Amino acid sequence: MGFLDNLRNRYTPRTPGKPVFAVIDTETTGFNKRYDRIIEIAAVRADSHFNPVDSWHT
Repeated sequence: MGFLDNLRNRYTPRTPGKPVFAVIDTETTGFNKRYDRIIEIAAVRADSHFNPVDSWHT
């Protein structure tokens, strides 16, 4: 059984189809926190079956 299958079997949905968690991604101009900056942020909310529910980016 794979990692994701184990997660799916361990956690049962409290309310099917409702958002359970979010994945957040950032794009930066580099790795130096002093000189570089964030240029893009994106988020995807997913339900307990890993189906995307909503997304946002700027």
